[in-house]
Amino acid sequence: MVFDQASGVVLNRVEIPAKGCEIAAVEPALKSQNIEGQVVTLDALHTPVDTARYIVEEKHAHYLLNLQATAAHFAT
Repeated sequence: MVFDQASGVVLNRVEIPAKGCEIAAVEPALKSQNIEGQVVTLDALHTPVDTARYIVEEKHAHYLLNLQATAAHFAT
């Protein structure tokens, strides 16, 4: 779900199959959104480098990803 914090409006939703992968839904959910210069927040599930790269390089936005202690490789 793409949610606009300021207005409280849901901008986009992508259905995820019952046994589907939520990670794969990030790109389709953001694809139609003009988020250039905006900050995208995601939970720890969405910490793969490909997700961050898509947000920064393709959408020209910023990101705030929550990391779990097991994601120590991001601290380098």
